[in-house]
Amino acid sequence: MDNDDGFQRWTQPDPVAGPAAGAALLRKAFGLLDIIAAAPGRVVARDLLARSGWPRPTLYRILGALIEEGYVRVDPATQAYTLGYRPIELAQNVWAGSDLAAVASPELRRLRDVTGETAYLAVLQDGAMIALGKFESPHPERSAARLGVRKPLHCTSQGKAALAFLPERAREKLLSQMRLDAYTPHTIVRAQELRRELALIRERGYAIEDQEILLGARCVGAPILDAAGALLGAISVAGPIHRLTVQRAERLGPEMATAARHIGLQLRPADAGRDGSRPPRPSPGQGEPAAYGAAPTWDEGRRTLTWIDARAPRAFEWRDGRCREIAAPQTSSLALHGEPTANGDGETWRARVAKGATAIERMRGAAFEPVATLKAEIGALAWSRGESCLYAADATRGTIHRIDARGDARLFSRVAPVSGEPRGIAVDGEGRLWIALYDGWGLARLSAEGEIDGVVALPAPRPTGLAFGGDDGRMLFVTTACEGVSAQALAHAPHSGLLFELRAP
Repeated sequence: MDNDDGFQRWTQPDPVAGPAAGAALLRKAFGLLDIIAAAPGRVVARDLLARSGWPRPTLYRILGALIEEGYVRVDPATQAYTLGYRPIELAQNVWAGSDLAAVASPELRRLRDVTGETAYLAVLQDGAMIALGKFESPHPERSAARLGVRKPLHCTSQGKAALAFLPERAREKLLSQMRLDAYTPHTIVRAQELRRELALIRERGYAIEDQEILLGARCVGAPILDAAGALLGAISVAGPIHRLTVQRAERLGPEMATAARHIGLQLRPADAGRDGSRPPRPSPGQGEPAAYGAAPTWDEGRRTLTWIDARAPRAFEWRDGRCREIAAPQTSSLALHGEPTANGDGETWRARVAKGATAIERMRGAAFEPVATLKAEIGALAWSRGESCLYAADATRGTIHRIDARGDARLFSRVAPVSGEPRGIAVDGEGRLWIALYDGWGLARLSAEGEIDGVVALPAPRPTGLAFGGDDGRMLFVTTACEGVSAQALAHAPHSGLLFELRAP
């Protein structure tokens, strides 16, 4: 049991005379580790004897075994004890086994950098949240929760986020077993009030803890879920209330939910291969790879896909499941910016880049007329389903814009640089936008809100263009580039520069 001084007293009676053995010995060894771990610093034998209540021979016998195995260290100068390095080694195996800490670390570091506050990763275990990782704030006054410490569920942002996204039966079972202890005057101590709070968290996707476990501190957390919606863990950002104000916490909430979603996506299997789909593969019949495959275009009438090598006078055709090289167009190459696109009415639209801005234009008669101007360098266009709006991607800035029929443009999505550049875009039959992530080794599918809700790994680092086609319109064609790809990357991606095809999930 825990005492006021923060130590844990282990009160199981000493076994019969002779070597301690079996389950009793294991319980005593774990109990001793708990006592040492709970100490604020090094602890001397006198305190261990007092806290454990064991006979001296039993204490030293177990201490000797723990020291020999690396679970406990002794300071030669003071003869005081502290945890050894063996628990760290075991913890590293836990992290590596799930990949959770490794995958979450870049997002936690980014959250720390953009907020200036401490970012945490935790998992739900035995009715409490256990901190696995953190990136500390640079401020001298900051959240300082230790790794491995058990935190209650009802009064922490991570715990409330985890509770909210558990299956109802598991959540209710936990709630029925929990003690809703009051840590501050702001702690929720009534089960019905906590249930209302959890319903709100499920609705908005993030949790806020407002001085509920520690006065003067505020925290924002979000759950990490797998593909089936099962809880994997939670992330949070914590800071003092004078910096992490209520308004700032509310603005941070959606960012936390997005970061947690990105972590979950990276831990999910690739979408390709489910529900009858298949992973990306090079189309058969291809010869020399393109330096920079570009402008994939599906011709519904001819049931044919065409694309070019933008670095050479070469053109290609996919038909009946095979590729072949065809006569090159009149121009020796196609500009990477300004590739035209046509809507269902046969109107040709283009993005014309000049001096860091882009004019979106459509052809009327023999000339192009401006529709919208963006402060961006647009390199790819794609019509929405029903052609009610036009998507435009700026690879340099990692932004995707949405332009309506009136020519009004707004930012639709922002792609993190670490994910790759959005060089190609296309819309599937369900109206979802897909992105080719140049230098990102994959494709991403966006939700209606512009957030990544699906990823497909590609065995080539530089996808450049996308087009949907095939008999049912669900075949996704992907052009790629081999120029500039390092020899090391090419060794792992020998099909760079070829056309890939996959069945979109």
